Amino acid sequence: MNRLLYGAILSPVLVGMCSCSGVNSQTLSRGTALKLLQQDKHLTGTKMSEFFLNSYQSLTNDPSSMGTVRLINNLAKAGVVTVKQVPQASGRTLYILSPVAQEYVVSNMADRDIGNISFTLTQAKVDQITGIQQEGTDAMVDASIVPQRTAMYSRLTDALKDDLAECANRSPQASQWLCTAWPKDSQLNESRSRQFHFARYDDGWRVVN
Repeated sequence: MNRLLYGAILSPVLVGMCSCSGVNSQTLSRGTALKLLQQDKHLTGTKMSEFFLNSYQSLTNDPSSMGTVRLINNLAKAGVVTVKQVPQASGRTLYILSPVAQEYVVSNMADRDIGNISFTLTQAKVDQITGIQQEGTDAMVDASIVPQRTAMYSRLTDALKDDLAECANRSPQASQWLCTAWPKDSQLNESRSRQFHFARYDDGWRVVN
């Protein structure tokens, strides 16, 4: 009887002395917040920068168009698009680009006038937690988001190295489309600050937004 009574008294004491950690902790730590944000599929891996190209290009044989023709051919050699050429009555050539289905390639082919193909160059990665303000079961978390370059970035910079070099050298033979649409280094490397709302539920901390 004494053992049963002792156990009944000791059990709630041990429960009360339990020091929970991680997502079940009463206080949200930076480590826990970082782990939860990095696991959030709606945040990690979202697109930060891209290169896009119109799916329909009507080009001439003039030197001013040759840079874009080389760009299209190099994208085809890289295996990210297929190209169909259609001669036009005006003497121009219509280049119709179709995406090769793969990761980091997104297309909008719904309308001839706005159809385009985009290539994801960098994705979001939560780098560090810079601050937490907690009130009870709610917390506002400040985080630093940095761009992480994708495999498509490496693939395109290799395939288009000569084209990009022409842009850097301001060559008159460069594709003006590429020189304008390709993100600048400042955009590719730009980190961002963002605030997130966390709430503590019965099963632990969660990212609310």
